[in-house]
Amino acid sequence: MNVLMNPHQLVHMKVRWRSTSEWLLTAIYGAPQVARRQMLWHKLNDISFDVTGGSGVIGDFNSTLSPLKVLD
Repeated sequence: MNVLMNPHQLVHMKVRWRSTSEWLLTAIYGAPQVARRQMLWHKLNDISFDVTGGSGVIGDFNSTLSPLKVLD
């Protein structure tokens, strides 16, 4: 494992296991505050331009696609 960057809320690394090809892994822990998560989304967007091979993203984004509806 070789850490490429480690800004707040993520660790972006190059991984190789034994004789396999290298691939990129990004581990996320998104801030619970919406305003602080914006920095995370911008950094992920920047990283995406450099991805040309295998990659994975894991973690907790602390974000939802849409709010839950409460049914009576």
